[in-house]
Amino acid sequence: MKNYDSHIHIGDYIKNKEIIENSEYRFQYRLYGAIKPEVIETQKEYVSTLDDFFALPLFFKETNIRECNEYLKQFCEENHKGIPVYLLDDNKNFTGNHDIAIFKEHFLMNDYLKWEERSLSYEFLNDNEGYLLIHCADPIRKEYINELIRNFPKMNIIIAHLGRDTYEKPEFIADIINTFKNKENVYFDLSTIHNFNNIIEAIKFVGDRRILYGSDFPFEYNGYEEVISQKEKLLEALSYNENIFQNNFKSIKNHVYIKNRKTN
Repeated sequence: MKNYDSHIHIGDYIKNKEIIENSEYRFQYRLYGAIKPEVIETQKEYVSTLDDFFALPLFFKETNIRECNEYLKQFCEENHKGIPVYLLDDNKNFTGNHDIAIFKEHFLMNDYLKWEERSLSYEFLNDNEGYLLIHCADPIRKEYINELIRNFPKMNIIIAHLGRDTYEKPEFIADIINTFKNKENVYFDLSTIHNFNNIIEAIKFVGDRRILYGSDFPFEYNGYEEVISQKEKLLEALSYNENIFQNNFKSIKNHVYIKNRKTN
């Protein structure tokens, strides 16, 4: 059985430890309290358990986007596996020199209401039929995603955490799923979903070919052993669904490598 993770965060331990412990935002955003600094040190140990993964930057309000993207790239190169999912920056910092068409957008770093400031990144993904990983935790972001779909129809979108709100309310997730269930270019990941009923409902309405397993490591965990334990429970509950745990990941991975796709 191959072991893939479509949603893990990678970042420098020392820099992020300082941010978590000293940030003026640590009581304002739940994100700052959802990770213990020492867990960041186990990222190489967790990665060693995986055959491959989508690697996202570990970031906070204070994070330098360029530096965290560079750290991510170097980490993947040193491990000889992992697909970097770079955090979006604004147009003035977008070079367009990318071999991989998959980016991450996050509400702490990117203003959803000002998508035009990142339009070059979206155009790049649209031209290459790439993927954008994004949160959808409130109605404003739901409308925002619809606007992206209208303006960049060939760009694929992966909604993190089944689009859940803070409390993982089934009715909220159901609304997100119903909104996008007929959009063939919208996918979902299962990271930080603890209520199996929410997953079953998602599969029922979306099918299993647009849902990916993800852990969101190292958030809300005490170490990589706990991540593995959580995944084993999910594997058992879903009887190792090959699409969710393997095939969908490999399909997206094969599709985001621009040079390979254009050569074939």
